[in-house]
Amino acid sequence: MRPKDLSEFSYGYALTESIVGATPLKAAPFFPSLIEEGKKGGGYDVKISFAGYLVYLQFKLADRMERRSALETKNGIFEPPFFRMPLRSSAKSDQHAMLIELEGTERFVYYAAPMFSTAKELDEAYLGRKVVRRTRFFRPSEIGPLPDDKSHWVSFGLKGSVAYFCSETPRKLDAKAMLDGRALLAELQRAPLRPITPASLSMTAKRMKEIVVKELLYGPYRKEHPIEGYREMSPDELRVALQSVPVDAEVQLEVFTDADEVEEGFSRLEQERNPAEQVAYLARTFFGCEVLRIEK
Repeated sequence: MRPKDLSEFSYGYALTESIVGATPLKAAPFFPSLIEEGKKGGGYDVKISFAGYLVYLQFKLADRMERRSALETKNGIFEPPFFRMPLRSSAKSDQHAMLIELEGTERFVYYAAPMFSTAKELDEAYLGRKVVRRTRFFRPSEIGPLPDDKSHWVSFGLKGSVAYFCSETPRKLDAKAMLDGRALLAELQRAPLRPITPASLSMTAKRMKEIVVKELLYGPYRKEHPIEGYREMSPDELRVALQSVPVDAEVQLEVFTDADEVEEGFSRLEQERNPAEQVAYLARTFFGCEVLRIEK
């Protein structure tokens, strides 16, 4: 069953507020954010130097599966009801690949999927302060790269800690791929804090921009023409490496031109917005994430 009268925005708002109120550490949305937007004067939090870390969350509504005709039930994985969290197909977006790259530099990157599918259930969880407890968090890197541009999803039950990456052939995920709400909060509480400053945020924004540009350059050729060590390359180094890929020159020129235009836009972004705003904007626009600030 598809989520009924429930939006990712309303779920994300409720989950963000719940995490802010549930962790023993100080937690706040990193501006611009779901909670702070709409407040008088814009509501932006101007504190951008602190000891802590950033948490990146992409909110994903899950389908509640109730029929025994489901692939997972036929394969003996789950008895209904259980949930499916759809992943964005690489035919439409390379966002999943970019989240994996982001997780390589920013430790706390997760998909967040609710274990409910109606607005009424969200209201009950919100009023009972159980939104975090009724959410499952998934690390993109543990899900792994999408093997093709077909439909893929992650399936998980109402109970237990087992999850599967599914398409035609389900694959059981490692136990550390999925966290329940308590495990997530415990992980955040244990994590060592580090200085977050305008300089460090500038470096984070730079890495995010490079991930986006490199995905534009390399995404069309990733599967057919693997390039060893591309993760360590700069966008310019990747451009040089891609010149030896045997593809149509006009197609490659179009890809390079698109990437150049995006880089020009990033240059304007750097001139017009401070580092914190850049990180929040890039996270939302290109990675589909909201950002939380965790500090002492």
